[in-house]
Amino acid sequence: MLGNEPVLAPDETFYQRLLANDPEEAIEQAEEFFKERSLAELFDDVALPALVRAQLDSDKGALSPERRLLFREGIRALLEDIAEGEAAATIAEHSTPPMLREATGIVCVAGRNELDEAAASLLVHLLRAEHSVDTADALPAEALTSDRYRSALERASVLCLSLVSTNSPVRARYLIRRLSRRAPHAKILVGFWRMDPGELTAAAAAIAQPNTAAVTSLREVIISLQSDLSTDREAVPAAPAIRVTAVG
Repeated sequence: MLGNEPVLAPDETFYQRLLANDPEEAIEQAEEFFKERSLAELFDDVALPALVRAQLDSDKGALSPERRLLFREGIRALLEDIAEGEAAATIAEHSTPPMLREATGIVCVAGRNELDEAAASLLVHLLRAEHSVDTADALPAEALTSDRYRSALERASVLCLSLVSTNSPVRARYLIRRLSRRAPHAKILVGFWRMDPGELTAAAAAIAQPNTAAVTSLREVIISLQSDLSTDREAVPAAPAIRVTAVG
């Protein structure tokens, strides 16, 4: 009977709609969720779990690389819709078009694939909304190997490594080494998105090195960066606003 059908959780419904290449329905659902919850909750509790579910299906061979693109493009469509909203429009009035910045700042780096890039885009948008700072769109994962983006990494004071594609500390250590060589003085935040707290303890221990920390949610990144920004303000009272660049 219809009444006995299980009710899907918001992230499951969001996942199904993106999988069906129906971003309009996914956006409509997100808008309903956003009426009663914060932007951070929408991203952390709906969008990120959908990306994690997509990666699990990809690992099983049930989701092709081509279909992973549906999720990246669906997230882009969602962010564009949010940016057109009244609150985001107010922030956008004081921002500049997406571009690589000359200023040192925060760089969000996707670890491997389109799903990592989509998660990095969520983080960039949240940073823009929470801190009202200029930011660039997330760049493709090739930025870790391409000289095209080398200067953006070298100037970074904080690197946020976005990982949906793997929970492997070995893979994370490899990426951290690459990032550290290009930005040896930068703080590195590794986003093991939605990882179980028990697993995070082991992962954090495996990647432990100076100026490196592991997080599981976008909200944790915001909290960590707020602390850094507060310290910076105390040290330099008239410091200019930090600019945010995303590398995916």
